[in-house]
Amino acid sequence: ELSGISVGSGPEIKAGMSCSGAIRAEQIRVAAAPEKLADLTFRFTGEIIDAIFEGERMVYEVNVAELGGVSFRVFDHDPIGHTQFLPGERVLVGWNPKDMHVFGNNHSPN
Repeated sequence: ELSGISVGSGPEIKAGMSCSGAIRAEQIRVAAAPEKLADLTFRFTGEIIDAIFEGERMVYEVNVAELGGVSFRVFDHDPIGHTQFLPGERVLVGWNPKDMHVFGNNHSPN
């Protein structure tokens, strides 16, 4: 079960309710080893789909199967100090609840 900060003017969000979430790419962290993300509440295994070097940062697209195959864009602002990942590599991604904004959908799950 994921949690975050409720935002927007939609219906009040309750457990089990259908909702959507958004996380800024710079708030998601990526690592090869679990201990690098030990301070994060949510951690998932993913696969690097794309890796783009943008000078001061690496931008990764990471697919997370255990969240229904959703893909995340992740900014790594320290490409020299961190491992650089290649497409096809397995990684861990994570974030804290305060970094995820949750929006209630207009209907309840069936």
